[in-house]
This record gives sequence, structure tokens and C-alpha cells, in this order.
Amino acid sequence: MRVEWVGELAQNAEHNCLNLLPRKLFDESSLDVQQLSYHFNTAYKSALESKPFILNHKGQLAKQDEIIIDKTGLSKIIGNQLFCDVLHTEKRLPSDAIDSEILDEKIFEKIEKPKVVEVIETITDNSNFNQWFITSTEDEKKNLFDWIVEKYKVQSYEQYCKRLIDSIQLFQFGNDHKSINKVALDGSIITTKHIAPIRNILRKIGFKCSDTIFDETHPLYKFVSIPKEKDLFDRIKESDFSVLTQKERLTLFLKLKDFDGVGESKQKEIALFRNLDGDFKPLGQMAMYRDNVPVWMRPFIISKDDYCAELNKYLISSEDVFNDLVKEKFDDFKNVPLEDLYDYFSNQWTSTFTKSLIDRLGATVQLLDIVERTDGAKEYFIKK
Repeated sequence: MRVEWVGELAQNAEHNCLNLLPRKLFDESSLDVQQLSYHFNTAYKSALESKPFILNHKGQLAKQDEIIIDKTGLSKIIGNQLFCDVLHTEKRLPSDAIDSEILDEKIFEKIEKPKVVEVIETITDNSNFNQWFITSTEDEKKNLFDWIVEKYKVQSYEQYCKRLIDSIQLFQFGNDHKSINKVALDGSIITTKHIAPIRNILRKIGFKCSDTIFDETHPLYKFVSIPKEKDLFDRIKESDFSVLTQKERLTLFLKLKDFDGVGESKQKEIALFRNLDGDFKPLGQMAMYRDNVPVWMRPFIISKDDYCAELNKYLISSEDVFNDLVKEKFDDFKNVPLEDLYDYFSNQWTSTFTKSLIDRLGATVQLLDIVERTDGAKEYFIKK
């Protein structure tokens, strides 16, 4: 069989031309045909190595050592030329016009056949591959994701697939595209199903949120380590909310409750709403709005404009103001005359609290009037 003749057929894109070649050498162990087999094998191997007989993807005839075969399947997704480019090789893939399955036989030993790990490592952080990904269609992206997921199933490929995933520019930010590695470095926010409803609000207070919405429906979701939502909450908590409208602040607050790891107690810590003095203060340190409060209570009452019934469960109830504010945070009221405090909270004032003030402040003149008006406190005061 003339290898040159197969080359001529290949040049004409005869689909099965390579199948005319013997797939293996003749057996030289039989004495009857040993000499004949030897001469045939020698001539055949020489021709296979020296003659161009394979039609490559550029439509040119090539020798074995000028051909590379993709056993990984990636070239079917990104294209033949890009596959060669990312591998930095001048070799070419066989043309799709011919059946090249035979080239996997051992006899074609000069053909390069890169391993899966080599291909994965080569496309990781590869500029040509990254550019292709950015401009690829949604179907092409899906095919690539499916290819990665399939390779991830092989344990020996896992670490290489993880590095590849972390380098792919999955997230779009306007005209910019970022990988999870880049996002982790610059503090950008990946828009998830919990972020999407408040994305524009977060942008307004200075956060960079991806246009891409990344959730459980994405094929690579379980392989990407996105920042924990409770950590993001802590970052949001430190923001300047003065640029937001009351409606935006309320929307942000109510959506934050959906964050994983953020419960009611953490929500009470965020200073999203103003008190009667116009200062931002956590809801856990304010009571429901009411009219005609003393000046010294204004810092602890939510403003009328910011108050709404949806916030009631996060605010200090009227019944708990004395216990949760005055008793627990007495230092916040140390500049308020004790008589004024007593008059305002007389219905809830107890002898136990008066005694605690005696312990704290000592048997002072300023406490004397309170002691006189509190049952059971006089003897304690005298002992002190």
C-alpha cells in the first residue's frame, strides 16, 4: 500500500482514506515470512515517518510529526486553531473532513497526543483562552462548563480543574470581566440571588457588584468558593448610608435578613435608620417612634420618617425601654438628672435598681431624693 497514494486521496478529502493504511506491522516471528515482513515493515515505517499523508485542519498535507491529536475533546468546543494556539504548537489537528480514528494506533507514534492534565494546565490563565471565553456564545460556554464538570469527576484531575475554574473570567462588571481570583483580590461582589434585589443600592453606597447573576443554576456553582454572606453583611454594615433614601434603606434592611448566617440579632446591629436627632443608630438601640419625648431620649427613638411597622420586632418595645436602655446602658444616661430619669420611668423603677445606683454612685446627695421615693431603699442608703 503506497502511503503517497493515501496522501493523494487525503488531499481530495476522501473521508475514509486513512482507513486504507495497515493498522499494525506484520508479524516477523514466523520464519516462513520473516524476511518479507521485515522488508515491508521497514519500508512502511519509513514512509509513514517521511511522507505527508494526513490532511490537517488547515487543508494541508502533513507528516506524522506535524500532527497533534486532541483526545480531550476541547478542540470541538474552542475550535481547532485556538486549541493549537493555546498549546503554543505549530502542529495541526487532523481535518474534520477525514476519519482520523486510525491515528490513535501505536504505529503512528510520531503524532503528539497531549494528556488531559497538560491541556487543563495550559488553558489556565491563558490570555488567548480567556479572550475566547469572553467572546464565546452561551452555547459554547455551556459546552465548556459541561466539559470541565466531566473532567472534575476524575479524582486525579480535580486540583487542575479547580485552578482552571478559579482563573476563568466568569463574572462581568460592565466592560470588565473577572475571575473569582480577581474578585477575591479587589473586594468586588458577586451578584447572587440574594444580592440581585439590592444590587443597585449596594452600587450606590460604593460596592462593585457583578452584572452576572451567579446561583445554583450555574454548572460551576458548586466548584466556586464565593465569599460568605455574613462576611459581606459585616462589610455593608460599615457603609455610609446617608446617600440612600428612606425607601432604599428599608429595602436593603429587609433583604439582608435573607443572607445566610444573618439573623435578627445581627440585623439589629446595622445603623441604617436615623433617630430623632437625625443620627444613624442601630435598631437594637432605639425604641419605636413616639411624640413628646424628653430631649435626652431623642437619641434612642427612631425618627418619624424612618419608622414603619415592619421594623417593630427589631426595635426596643415601649415596655422594655427601661430595662434594655436605662438599666443595661446606664452610662449613656449619666448626664441626665436622676430626677428626670425617675419621673419618666417611675412606673418601672424598682428598689433593686436604686440599690444598684447606690452601689455604682455611692451614697450621694443626688440619690437622696430617689431613695426617698423608692420603697425599701432608705435603709440600704444609710448603711452605705
